[in-house]
Amino acid sequence: MKPVYILFVLITGILMASFTHSQSAIEEVSFKVWGNCEMCKTRIENATDLKGVVNADWDLKTSMITVAFKPEKISLDDIMRAIADSGHDMEKVRAPDEVYRGLHSCCQYSRESNYKK
Repeated sequence: MKPVYILFVLITGILMASFTHSQSAIEEVSFKVWGNCEMCKTRIENATDLKGVVNADWDLKTSMITVAFKPEKISLDDIMRAIADSGHDMEKVRAPDEVYRGLHSCCQYSRESNYKK
């Protein structure tokens, strides 16, 4: 085979692999996460620093987080569990009591009516 043809085949393969890899589906979801302040925002967003999460933004005024992630790399349940493990409740997932109690006092939101039993 001629060297130019081999180079063409290699470059084509690399480009196709890159194109296929960059076409991974990204899902975006929004859901409520309870918190009170900027420290909560930092903690909640840092909790989503996981492989497969592309972006996460928690809005202090609405208590809503929007998460963009690759479902083939991470599940929404795993993301929610990571947020709960940081001390923050959602409607369907409750943070461990000991973690919640360890939050700074300004971060301790009212829990009793926040989630669906």
